[in-house]
Amino acid sequence: QLRSLAGRNLRAVACGAHHSACLTDRGELLLWGWNNDGQLGNGSTFDSAVPAQVQGLDGRNIFHVACGWHHTVAITESGDVYSWGRGQHGQLGHGDSSSIQQPKILARLSDEETHTVAVAAGASHTICLTDGGDLW
Repeated sequence: QLRSLAGRNLRAVACGAHHSACLTDRGELLLWGWNNDGQLGNGSTFDSAVPAQVQGLDGRNIFHVACGWHHTVAITESGDVYSWGRGQHGQLGHGDSSSIQQPKILARLSDEETHTVAVAAGASHTICLTDGGDLW
């Protein structure tokens, strides 16, 4: 049992290779574990043994989360997609292979016409599903 999560109602969990995530019923996203590529979204590469809220997502209700090998992807209730961590193979979806240590919105999947409803992350890849049935 993680004492630092006492009093929070959890609705989802996800695990990467060496990091974990949980999502509360209030839309808060907390991550912990290994952080060598910034996959915890705390603006650093320091590991965390206790769950900590992701920086840069304040005021955004997170609906879904997925963890890859060294990256994390989250969807807000409004359908915006954010990713961060290792980008070596383009798995963050930002059009390059840069790694980032804080959530960055995926502009192509966060416009008025696209509403993302699910995301899955593998070792070096990510896939998103829209409410129109399109895969990205």
